[in-house]
Amino acid sequence: ELNEFVLYDYRVDIPFGLATLSIGKQKETVSLSRLSGMIFEPAQQERASVIDGLLTARNVGIVINRSFFNNRMTGAVGIFNNWYEAGRSFSNNPTIFTGRVSALPLISEDESNLLHLGISGRYSNAAAGIRYQARTEIYNGPGSVDTELIEDASSTFLYGLELAWRKGPFILTTEYVQTNVQSSMYNNPSFKGYNVVASYIITGEMRNYNKRSGLFNRVRTANAVSSGGWGTWEVFGRWSAFDLTDNAIMGGEMNTLSTGLNWWPSSAIQTSINYRYSILDRLEKSGSNHGMVMRLALLLE
Repeated sequence: ELNEFVLYDYRVDIPFGLATLSIGKQKETVSLSRLSGMIFEPAQQERASVIDGLLTARNVGIVINRSFFNNRMTGAVGIFNNWYEAGRSFSNNPTIFTGRVSALPLISEDESNLLHLGISGRYSNAAAGIRYQARTEIYNGPGSVDTELIEDASSTFLYGLELAWRKGPFILTTEYVQTNVQSSMYNNPSFKGYNVVASYIITGEMRNYNKRSGLFNRVRTANAVSSGGWGTWEVFGRWSAFDLTDNAIMGGEMNTLSTGLNWWPSSAIQTSINYRYSILDRLEKSGSNHGMVMRLALLLE
């Protein structure tokens, strides 16, 4: 039975010069991982807990982005308020301002070796309060860390730092994200987390880098199975940490190690197997869980 139909994205892009104006439901201009399509990431099937826990997946608003200095830098800003989807008045729903800058301080002539740096910020007036929570990094896994609703929050400010080094088929990425909450009741708590990802494409393909957006594109299979090849094979590992405990908030801490294998028979088909092991510390109790997940993804182009 179909109980709900959701449109994840609906937006209009209006190009002008080197810039693009985007209006509608879209991703906020924060975080390399959040802005990337999940299937594009080296360590998908799920994003790191800190990315899902502190950042909204999509929001309704207006974004302007453009590139600078011969595509060596990008900049994007946005303003968001999804009051009509949330069923609240505009003033009773959070208004959010975001910004992101990325740069390529190092890029080889053939672009096979590059270093990406990025910084982003997110301000919210926290109308209706704020709550951060995350599941174990397994699809539909159990809820693991949770601040509960911080009703008296007057604002939040989040910042994120990004670093990615790609050399041919190898890529190393890391992000740090922290949010500071203005709450007199809970003594202005801060919540934070980070993740580190390493990936190697055994068959030699390379994730292309989009210099207009400061993001990595998905893998393009060089020798598809339909053409007599082996497809594309990739191995990866990720460590992530997420801390929702500070001052009077006991939201918990979670650390997760994951490793896996991706296989693309063609550029439009991906199969993956992913093992994750998580350690949780919350409410003066400690525990762990682990799981193995397999997934088949089809891309419609």
